[in-house]
Amino acid sequence: MKKNKSPKQKTSVWQRYWLASVAFLERAAQQRHVLALRDGMIASVPIILVGSVFLLLGAQSEIITAYFNGQVSWLPNLADTSLGKWYLSHTALFYTPYRLTMGLLSLYVAFTIASALAGQYKMPPLTQGLGAAAALLITGAVEKAPVGAQGTPQWVILLKPLGPEGLFLAIILGLAMVEISRLCGFAPKRPKPEQMSRNNTSAGAESKTRDKAEAEGKSQVDAQSSAEVDAASKEATVTSQTIPPSVLEAFRSFAPMLILATAVWLIRHVAEIDINAAFMALIKPLHELGDSLPAVLFANFFMHLFAVAGVHGISVINAVMLPLWQQFVAVNAEAHAAGLPLPHVTAFPFYQWFIWMGGAGATLPATLLLFTMGERWKKLGKMAIVPALFNINEPFLFGMPVVANPLLAIPCILAPLVCGVIAWLAVSGGLVSAPFIEVPWVLPCFLGAPLSTQDWRSIILVAVNFCVSGGIWYPFLRVYTNRN
Repeated sequence: MKKNKSPKQKTSVWQRYWLASVAFLERAAQQRHVLALRDGMIASVPIILVGSVFLLLGAQSEIITAYFNGQVSWLPNLADTSLGKWYLSHTALFYTPYRLTMGLLSLYVAFTIASALAGQYKMPPLTQGLGAAAALLITGAVEKAPVGAQGTPQWVILLKPLGPEGLFLAIILGLAMVEISRLCGFAPKRPKPEQMSRNNTSAGAESKTRDKAEAEGKSQVDAQSSAEVDAASKEATVTSQTIPPSVLEAFRSFAPMLILATAVWLIRHVAEIDINAAFMALIKPLHELGDSLPAVLFANFFMHLFAVAGVHGISVINAVMLPLWQQFVAVNAEAHAAGLPLPHVTAFPFYQWFIWMGGAGATLPATLLLFTMGERWKKLGKMAIVPALFNINEPFLFGMPVVANPLLAIPCILAPLVCGVIAWLAVSGGLVSAPFIEVPWVLPCFLGAPLSTQDWRSIILVAVNFCVSGGIWYPFLRVYTNRN
């Protein structure tokens, strides 16, 4: 008879599958291109943080004019103070650093991705990064437009394709630049196994001969060898002094850079194929799904798939779906003003407050969980928790890192999907009112949800999804932090 497995045996089998899966994911995380993607995106974190700080400072004008304007009795009237008036009249100044950091994020990432992959191949990183950045600039459209107070026509390039929307293209160009350089013979060649074994055999033979010569008191071999080494050393010194390595690297990178730039120019300007627009067209069918649960699932799946690949997924999905989501907000607001039932479930605040708690991946609970891990992770938690409260989670995504990390990619994708199902069922079932007010995204989720829905029950939904997200993240964080 066939014996039934005991619970202990079943558990051990499950554990073996789990450990095997973790080992596979960890091996995948060590793949050269995955490492380059991770390191390149981490290198761009300072740019992201600088831009986020100025974005956060500039976004406070909406909060001041909406809630600190003297019309809310229990809040101070900051809008009428001298500092408040100065701030409201100079808000645009705070967005300038944001536009030149986050607004050009793809340009920086093209450089860092190419540099990181070049480092994996032991190639000079600077010229590879410059080649990728140049290729990305060539994908832009250059136009003549009036600039300045006098309206003098100047050549300008649009910032939008070089911002978060162009990250996918920036990653491709960064990897392509290095691979083209490799094909052109720019990467140092590794010795073949046969050559290595032959060299080892030769070295062994030489060692035996030298020992024998020493035993016999013959020093001619040593003298000849020493002379050859001295000659080679002098020749190498003369060569390095004649042509600096940086000059050699610059000229060697010319051909790969020209190949990539020409290919991009042919596609973008000769064939007139907008590469960014073509990529956006691939996800255009999401727009047709509208207000349904499949729309919630597909939008969140692709958004977070892009996120763990290092692409700013919210910007990519927003380019397609945001007009529809904001239309839902306007329709719901009109229905509320007319005293009618709210027709749409998935207006934009639905995603912002019920799913993306703390940012993409519903990472606010995960950030708090870091305080239960080791001392190293507590330090990261202290650095990441304040931005996470305002829905800025780059310190967490790149500090763990979650980007290009197959193990942590699972909860980053899974948690928003589960939270999306729970939120859609709760709102469509009438347990929580649908949102009809769009409030600033920099508010904490437990404040933004009741303000956008005007329903106290939304706080309960946020709390439920908060716990669900934390429960999904916890085992993966525990395994990852224990192994690191």
